[in-house]
Amino acid sequence: MPFSSLALTEYLDAFARVETIHASIDIDHDNADTGRELAMPALALWATHGVSDTCFDALDLWRQRAEKVEGKALDASHYMAEEIPDQIAAHMFAFFARHPIYTKAAGLFRS
Repeated sequence: MPFSSLALTEYLDAFARVETIHASIDIDHDNADTGRELAMPALALWATHGVSDTCFDALDLWRQRAEKVEGKALDASHYMAEEIPDQIAAHMFAFFARHPIYTKAAGLFRS
């Protein structure tokens, strides 16, 4: 199992709720945007051992939805957050350092 039994319990609890399943399916919402793209910088991270890297050009797909996308495939499976949390956090911290508007908006900006 790629993650702890506590994480598995959290997943099972969350996905037992209909509203969680509904919130996880966003393609209809994306399509309803009728070609509008996100204007803010976006970070896309995906797993090398998963469908995204095997079947798609993930960065190209994200560039259809956002103007300024950066990202890369990471050596993990579908459960990236549980498998490589430190690597994901490092990519996120680096992204936010390059785009401080996010930390300012969240009240996290330090001068």
